[in-house]
Amino acid sequence: TNIPYYYHSGGNFFHKREILDILIFIKFLFNPHDDVNFIGLLRTPWVGFSDSEIQNFKSHQRGKNSFFTYLYTANSEIRFVQLFNYLEDFSKKGLAETLLKFLFSSGLLVTSFHTDPSGQTESNIWKFLNWVDEIVNDESKDLLFEISQVLDSSMDEMELESESSAL
Repeated sequence: TNIPYYYHSGGNFFHKREILDILIFIKFLFNPHDDVNFIGLLRTPWVGFSDSEIQNFKSHQRGKNSFFTYLYTANSEIRFVQLFNYLEDFSKKGLAETLLKFLFSSGLLVTSFHTDPSGQTESNIWKFLNWVDEIVNDESKDLLFEISQVLDSSMDEMELESESSAL
């Protein structure tokens, strides 16, 4: 019928940066003491720490506590305080409310239109929220397990990708 359309494939859905960032945030809510995941969250543009800032904090860490525990006790930087507040919200209000608060407060959802006028990024975020909701409401599934599976497979596949060639 010659009507133009856009086919939104799910093939690389979990490899989209916005989806990976939200997955990392959810995993943080369930286990803030996973140092690798926590550092990944700190590096997202939605939390906004540079590698040099993280390295500086890490160089002052002493003892065997998790990086999160160290920062919780040793730092009052507003970006950390916000992460601690998300954890409190998660324990009091649950995942859905905390996730929406993160999406709006961090700017991830609000800026998606400005960074992607096609609407695909925003659509991905809403599609992801529906995916989370389906898992949470399915008693046979465990959200943290599903998220770990997705993150592990996404990272494995990213490690296999070659670097871009120089022009």
